[in-house]
Amino acid sequence: TVYIEVTRETEPQETTEPALDDEAVALAILADTSAAGKSDTVKRILMWVAINRVEDRSNGYGGTLIEEINRPRQWQGYDPEGMYLQSTYDIAVEVLETWRTNGPRPIYNDMLWSVYNSDGSITIRNRFRDTKGRSEQTFS
Repeated sequence: TVYIEVTRETEPQETTEPALDDEAVALAILADTSAAGKSDTVKRILMWVAINRVEDRSNGYGGTLIEEINRPRQWQGYDPEGMYLQSTYDIAVEVLETWRTNGPRPIYNDMLWSVYNSDGSITIRNRFRDTKGRSEQTFS
């Protein structure tokens, strides 16, 4: 009896990375260019300010998330061609999941404006100018 060893060549398997969420990429770029060097908390709050603008119709906002992020002269230091960290992308995915499932927000939905403070924190507010009825919150 003669045994013959048969080998079969296998095609290399392609590995596919999961598709990136365009909105998460846009939020990550916003956070890592505008809030570069700031804490994850500051980046997360900035992402929520952008989401609030999507839902706001009374202050001239209300576009898609990508439109609001790319609106000219809105975000200090923002570079739409900038790079982002995987960890920031992961935060953006979490923020979007919370938003899409109507989960709890860390800020009120009328907080539409932000300013970075010299200590690395971010102050958000519901009015652009210092007018009656303006409220603010600061996050580090």
